[in-house]
Amino acid sequence: MPLKPCLACGQLSRGSRCPTCRRASPYQQPAWRQLSAFVVARDGSCRECGSTHYLAAHHVIPRAEGGADAAENLITLCASCHARIEAQHRA
Repeated sequence: MPLKPCLACGQLSRGSRCPTCRRASPYQQPAWRQLSAFVVARDGSCRECGSTHYLAAHHVIPRAEGGADAAENLITLCASCHARIEAQHRA
């Protein structure tokens, strides 16, 4: 695999992000993983469709808009609903 610049820092890497930037992602940190697991367990299913497959935590108020990494600002969504809501938000 050819080396290419990391999208975050520009360091040459085999993937889209170098190992340092990959670890720096807040979604890869143990605190986020623990909070996400708590929210999924709290909700038990997708808040949009009720599915119990491929669940993840979703920020009600996005981080980019000042939303906190707090259980009160997170809901559980399945992968399909999460992708649809994110696409609508970007549009």
